[in-house]
Amino acid sequence: MAELKVAVVIPFFNGAAFISEALAMLAAQTRRPDQIIIVDDGSDPHDAKVLAECAAAYGATVLIQVNQGPGVARNSGVAAADAQLIAFLDVDDVWDDDKLEKQVACFLADEGLDLVMCESRTARPDGGIDHVSTLAKLERDRFVELILKGRIHSFTSSMLFKRSFFQRLGGFEPGLRFREDHLLLMRSLLEGRVHILAAPLSTRRLHPNSMSGAGANPDLTLRLQRAELFWTYAGRFVPRLRKRSLLAFEMQRLAKNYIVAGRPTAAIAAAVHAFLLEPTRPKRLAYAGAAVWSCVQPGRFDHWHSGLASMRKLRTRR
Repeated sequence: MAELKVAVVIPFFNGAAFISEALAMLAAQTRRPDQIIIVDDGSDPHDAKVLAECAAAYGATVLIQVNQGPGVARNSGVAAADAQLIAFLDVDDVWDDDKLEKQVACFLADEGLDLVMCESRTARPDGGIDHVSTLAKLERDRFVELILKGRIHSFTSSMLFKRSFFQRLGGFEPGLRFREDHLLLMRSLLEGRVHILAAPLSTRRLHPNSMSGAGANPDLTLRLQRAELFWTYAGRFVPRLRKRSLLAFEMQRLAKNYIVAGRPTAAIAAAVHAFLLEPTRPKRLAYAGAAVWSCVQPGRFDHWHSGLASMRKLRTRR
């Protein structure tokens, strides 16, 4: 196979604190990208200025759009790219130096691949590792099930797409600002050939301002609306999707996260929602009791999500 060009697309929204580090990291890759496209998704003037200066220093292209969310920003970046392979990097994530080299080698060895991923780490604010994914071990159907349940995370920056496949799927769904990456990964598994490197080569960093900080928003109505919208889109590709059961599971998961995040009132509301959605599973109410217990004994359930626990402690110290 002829040499493949690689473009890295970075959605950017008020990420001035991370952009210089991200671009330096790309420059240090053992297989450097041929093109870097940063899509400014309506940042504040200060962050936009920092971005322009950093991009100029590293020869990156900057596109500017009104705020439409990271999925649309990534789609815009892909449309402007001139490369056969597309990697996505969230501005606050970190790659190992040989990530691109190892992923490109997979495409060179097998022309039929559509998407190459790697395992990912999730790092706490204190620098410790909260979680390392084990996606390579999953059978496809189990993988899809876990995506639907919101049990798969920290993967977006691990993706290296064949551009033609990404375009055939239609890219990230523009109607979603929540779990748009989950929908695209699920469709990739159902419609393409996906290879996952067993080595963790990408790291997502949890911090108080991270978009994906679970438990950060206690608005249950908003979370329900977002979850239902995701499953509405997912239902187009997964027959007999059991939305009510999935909603109950989502509420149970949120109850656990709210407990660890130090939001017991939101946790109780989520646990009650889970029970009302699926009253045949009374154990879901146990999380309401756990929320009360967490008020008496803070930190009792930190082992459920050490990353969220670290962010709660940071918030408490401020």
